Amino acid sequence: MELSGIAMANSVFEQNVAAAEKQRGEAMPADLKQKVRIAMNEEIGAMMTELKRTALDDAAQIYADHFTAEELRRLAVISADPVMRKSQQLMPQMLPKLAQIGLKVAEDRKPIMQQKIKEVVDQWLATQESKGTSS
Repeated sequence: MELSGIAMANSVFEQNVAAAEKQRGEAMPADLKQKVRIAMNEEIGAMMTELKRTALDDAAQIYADHFTAEELRRLAVISADPVMRKSQQLMPQMLPKLAQIGLKVAEDRKPIMQQKIKEVVDQWLATQESKGTSS
């Protein structure tokens, strides 16, 4: 669990750095990048340690709130299936790649969203100015 959290965070970090470097037109210094990554990974490790203390009990309660005992038994059978185990094993490698799909769409649509927000703000400012001049 901890390794998948670190892998996902590192993937997002790399994307954010790449986007910032592209926007600024200059690379982040390698030593700074490494220091940020180390600090981030240490914090994720601490978060995961804290999470492990209560995660099983908390998760069990959530499952109990949503599934009957029979459904939980069926989930246990499904979880024991070799294909499901393979899926769970590969998930830490797959999640960053899967996250890329949404991040790519978000990045592609970012200029559109920024333009729409600018239009809304410009329109609001124009309305405020006209209210101020008409009184």
